[in-house]
Amino acid sequence: MTNGIGYNRGDKYEDLIHQILFVKKLTNLPRAGAGGGVDLSINKYKDRIINIEVKSEGADYGQKELNYKDEQWIWSNPDPVTDFYDQMDVIGMIDPDFVPKNINHHNLPKNEWAEKRKVEIGKYEFEYDGRFQKNKIPLSLDAFFKYYEIKDCYYIQIDGSGFYHLSEDKFNLGTSQYDGKIHLRLRRKTNHAHWYFINGKRILTRSEFLRKKLAHKDQSVLLEDEYKIIKSPWDYVFQAVIKQNTKPTLSEFGLDKKLEQRFPSFD
Repeated sequence: MTNGIGYNRGDKYEDLIHQILFVKKLTNLPRAGAGGGVDLSINKYKDRIINIEVKSEGADYGQKELNYKDEQWIWSNPDPVTDFYDQMDVIGMIDPDFVPKNINHHNLPKNEWAEKRKVEIGKYEFEYDGRFQKNKIPLSLDAFFKYYEIKDCYYIQIDGSGFYHLSEDKFNLGTSQYDGKIHLRLRRKTNHAHWYFINGKRILTRSEFLRKKLAHKDQSVLLEDEYKIIKSPWDYVFQAVIKQNTKPTLSEFGLDKKLEQRFPSFD
């Protein structure tokens, strides 16, 4: 099981599905966790590997960060998914007259810019950079399926909906094809609205901050003014992401135990 910073609802749902597949002796591979690869793989099916995308309800797909350098937008970490986005001309969808505020325009050293933006980026800059955002840019399912073909993934399990194939039922499992509605979104995503500190050391999550503060409540080691919470309007990035508008038709198959669905036959 994966733990630590960034462990969220999506991670927990992937863990649930992974544990079910492991107990059923369909896989002995670890789950991928956050990253560009597939979430889970069945490797105990006729000596073949079935890659499966696993999504909690409302999750993002294909989240990729953009940067602005030398007066043009570029991908922060180019990979096959950003190549796919380039085929769709995602960068061309950004307002060509928009120049973001929260960007290291002068190519300062990373640490220097990290400190400088805390002074330069406030509420006005945050709201101004909202001009980057565009919602519900139509995206065809053919493009969505192609995105997963790039990852050699033909199946998806969605919390609350079930198990589907994408472009094709490649392993003849008898699944129905995903028929939800999806769109592309350009967004200014806040990483952390507040930063938390205990005795000058930054605590990365609110829950950890509160847990540690509560643990110290009967101690006189730390004074109240050593627990600090500050607003962090600068802590946001620019992203392209695929979102689901409409749920797919409920599948007759499911990998979890939440709905009255049949487990696919992998015999």
